[in-house]
Amino acid sequence: TNLLLGNYEPTKGSIKVGGIPLYACLDEYRKKSTCTYQNFIRYQLSMLDNLKAGNWGNEIDMMKCTRFGILELAYTLPNGLETQLGQLEPNAYALSGGEWQKLAINRALARNSVNLIVLDEPTAAVDPIIENEIYKDFTKICEGKTAIIVSHRLSTTKLCDRILVFGNGHIIEMGNHEELMKCKGKYFEMFNVQR
Repeated sequence: TNLLLGNYEPTKGSIKVGGIPLYACLDEYRKKSTCTYQNFIRYQLSMLDNLKAGNWGNEIDMMKCTRFGILELAYTLPNGLETQLGQLEPNAYALSGGEWQKLAINRALARNSVNLIVLDEPTAAVDPIIENEIYKDFTKICEGKTAIIVSHRLSTTKLCDRILVFGNGHIIEMGNHEELMKCKGKYFEMFNVQR
């Protein structure tokens, strides 16, 4: 994901976007892509400013970035969306790990005109019920976009058009859920263990 998002340059080979080397169009590419990592940043700002950070501090479409119960959570806070979050300020509200993770995903969705959404273990801190809720809504959010989800929790894979299974740094299987289950290989084995 770091290579795909231009955070690192490949040590060999190249990444191209529409035939153009990524480094040559990186600024424009980043305007069209967004990401949430497992180890996301917990900004010690208001909830609203946390969401705006996903759109470089600019105004946001609240309908696009208040999913997965975040708005309902904001209504329970002392100052709603203006509530200071974190632990640095005396009156700041400390979110749980799952609440921070939902906020981070919403922050990534705050930007307009995104064509590529990358989620790297985005639901690691939420319980399975919330994870299911996020992924149900996520299929609607990703319509007409490319979404890459990196996960060791295979419950998400049924939503994917194409699944890549990695082993020892290489792609060892590729297909959709049904195809990979029929192959009875590594994916089949992992899926059945997790089920």
